[in-house]
Amino acid sequence: MTRIMAPTGQLGYVPEDKLQEALAAGARVMNSDDMRTLRQQIFMEHGLFQQAHKRPEPKKRKSLVKGHR
Repeated sequence: MTRIMAPTGQLGYVPEDKLQEALAAGARVMNSDDMRTLRQQIFMEHGLFQQAHKRPEPKKRKSLVKGHR
């Protein structure tokens, strides 16, 4: 079994005897460096998404009594 990236962007495995057909259809063989790069890209995108979609912090109420916080 060989790990590939399909033209649609899906990761999957293909048996060795079907590898040439998959490559002809536009698939790409994914080695460990490619997987590391893909995971790093997903990790960075997730971090940016979390920053952009943070919950707003609750506003602190001011005391109505003068001199109290």
